[in-house]
Amino acid sequence: MLKYQEIYIVFTDSTPAMKRLHDVTRATDQRQLAAFFNVRQSAISDALRRNRIPLDWLLQLQHSHGISPLWVITGAGERHIRE
Repeated sequence: MLKYQEIYIVFTDSTPAMKRLHDVTRATDQRQLAAFFNVRQSAISDALRRNRIPLDWLLQLQHSHGISPLWVITGAGERHIRE
């Protein structure tokens, strides 16, 4: 049986990256951000508390909105991926 293991991007302080996630999803609070990623609100607060963001969230943003995962993580470079 194949077991799925989630991959996380770990930060010293995930607050700036979480703010960028709120910005690009237009979420004004954790509840709205959770709805965007189809997770429980506790997953958002847990990500903030543990200073880690699931790679799945970044890939979902890349696929749905063309947002660069590197930009979300670092704040550097282009916000949107050029094709």
